[in-house]
Amino acid sequence: MSEIYFWSCILTLSFVTFFTRSFFLTVGAKLKLSPSVRNLIQYAPTGALIAIVIPELLFEKDALTKSYQFAMQPVQIYSSISTIVIFYFSKSMVLSLTTGMVVLTLLSKYWQ
Repeated sequence: MSEIYFWSCILTLSFVTFFTRSFFLTVGAKLKLSPSVRNLIQYAPTGALIAIVIPELLFEKDALTKSYQFAMQPVQIYSSISTIVIFYFSKSMVLSLTTGMVVLTLLSKYWQ
């Protein structure tokens, strides 16, 4: 009985994953979005990036209570600033991410 349950879950999750990821590939050409909706959709990647990065920069997880506390983390903030500055001047994503990771590693190792 548990094997049937397992395979039915796998098949259901596979179908749901396939359907949700291929929806706009199969229906996207026929689906007409208004210009205002298309204008709003262009901000989705920026919003997702902000939602991932900002909590990592400004909050710290307390090991005892498992809750997040506001804490300015200068190592992460300085490495983020260096990444932004390098990207602004070079327009190279690879160079800016590499620089940010190097600055993060060096500051994490030597910051007192």
